[in-house]
Amino acid sequence: MIIIINYFYSHGMENIDLKLLRAFDVIYKTANISQAADVLGIGQPTISMSLRRLREHFNDPLFVRTSGGMTPTPLAEDLKPYITQTLALMQAMLGYRARFEPATSQRSFCVSMSDIGQVVALPALLNFIKCSAPFIRINVTTISEHTPRLLETGEVDLAIGFMTKLGAGFYQQKLVDERFVCIARGDHTRIKNRLSLRQFQEELHMTVSSSSTSDILIDQILQAHNIQRTVAVRMPNFAGITANIENTDYLVIVPRRLGLFLQIGRNIKVLPLPFEAGSYQVMQHWHERHAREPGNRWLREVMAELFQPPR
Repeated sequence: MIIIINYFYSHGMENIDLKLLRAFDVIYKTANISQAADVLGIGQPTISMSLRRLREHFNDPLFVRTSGGMTPTPLAEDLKPYITQTLALMQAMLGYRARFEPATSQRSFCVSMSDIGQVVALPALLNFIKCSAPFIRINVTTISEHTPRLLETGEVDLAIGFMTKLGAGFYQQKLVDERFVCIARGDHTRIKNRLSLRQFQEELHMTVSSSSTSDILIDQILQAHNIQRTVAVRMPNFAGITANIENTDYLVIVPRRLGLFLQIGRNIKVLPLPFEAGSYQVMQHWHERHAREPGNRWLREVMAELFQPPR
């Protein structure tokens, strides 16, 4: 395409008029001005004017009347392959639509998630991709204050979790309504199948410091109810939560989905909070620049489907 455009630039056609090129092409094919006008759906004077402009530019008649119709000159014969290629490339460009085939794509996506999302949502995504898009690769990062900028630049394709201070140009979609629960050792010495407010305040608590979003929401809820908790242990992430809950009497407030996940096959029980905590929304976020990109749209649709309740 660049070579062809450079050709026309070298001949002084800085403003390439595709209508002129189309007129040339059809006159060449039909060898008749009237038929060319019919093919293009325009009047004969209009196509004659187009031919006149081409003749003036190239200082050549381009087509001359012979017994066989409008016959191209040698210069027109030289121009024909360039014009044919230009029209074909322009048609391909104007008709281009980005495509994405998950079954065969070898694309790499970068997804930012909270540490909770990496425990709860990531396994389902990886299992889906293994079956439906086996050549796709996933790079996982943790949501941070830099995530909005990375979404904007395209270094991150999708962010899943709670994000604040998103400016113009960002989109978000609710994946699920979530609520907090309390998890404890299955055979806790003092707490059985129900957690009272007194027990909640008397027991020692463990928190995960990296889960800043959860901590902020939990603190806001406790302050709203004027409830105190004693945080005795702060863990850097959720990797050590399971073993410590199973073998100690500490309590941990976690999202319900995480609690149910950690409970499977372990000596852990999930208890409702002894106060009204309401719910919050787990969202996925992306930038307007990539909103219509087929691969990004496919990934968003997959995540939305994975968060749907079982049918």
